[in-house]
Amino acid sequence: MITLDNFSSLVFGAAISGVIGLFFILVGQYYKEKNERRRIAKGFYLEIIELKEIISPIVEKHRAAGETVGSPFTLSTLVQETHFDVSQALYTDNGWYFVFQKDLVLFDKDLLEAVIRFYRAIIHASALVEEYFKEISSSCDTDRLYTVQDKFFESLDIAYNLAPSLLIRFSRYDTKERVKQWIAFNIASISEA
Repeated sequence: MITLDNFSSLVFGAAISGVIGLFFILVGQYYKEKNERRRIAKGFYLEIIELKEIISPIVEKHRAAGETVGSPFTLSTLVQETHFDVSQALYTDNGWYFVFQKDLVLFDKDLLEAVIRFYRAIIHASALVEEYFKEISSSCDTDRLYTVQDKFFESLDIAYNLAPSLLIRFSRYDTKERVKQWIAFNIASISEA
């Protein structure tokens, strides 16, 4: 028969086991989120590098030309000079942003806002470049071309300016992992000696 002392020990043991189990669940969840955050950050980092390589020649040539008001065909000329492929969308809905948009909440508020601004500018520029070349091929309304072209350059400029800080912030997630690997390597080296 279970006495009161045995019963209280049993309850106490079950409570301690529950607390220990909860602790391990929380630690496991923490590391799972940390690894997920690192994986997502690396994907955004790689995609932003790729997008920056695409938009940099256009933005830099436009800035170098120093044109604020020029020909409505400036974009068309820059596309030819930079070999920008207008047959492909600048950004599609299969991109990292659309796939992992819901997971952006894993990052801090400032990074979240910067990522959203960057991708909104890229998506807007993608729609504008498509509209621009449709407008050229159909009606050639120069006022509309000016408007679309100016908005395109504004959007690309926003994305271009945000890219370096985003790359730095996303690279920090991978740097921490490299430091851990370096420490583990050095500990293993010391223990072998």
